[in-house]
Amino acid sequence: MTVTIPWKIAAAQSGRRAADKLFEHDGRPSDARVKTVLQSICTGLAELMVEHGEEDAAIDVAAAAMADAFLERIVILETARILD
Repeated sequence: MTVTIPWKIAAAQSGRRAADKLFEHDGRPSDARVKTVLQSICTGLAELMVEHGEEDAAIDVAAAAMADAFLERIVILETARILD
């Protein structure tokens, strides 16, 4: 039997929300691969934050910042590929 930890669910949801927000803002269609990566990153980040006593609101802010940095990196990689 698998036990689901509430903060892990919340972190995964934060990753999905952050990805949706960024894709909406950027005008691109949502990408399932990017969502999966962001969920994993946000879950790992939340795990570290929970260990250090951070609150849920801080986890949401960190998830949004992580998603923003991730999308920025994707844009940089796509631009470099186009210029090659």
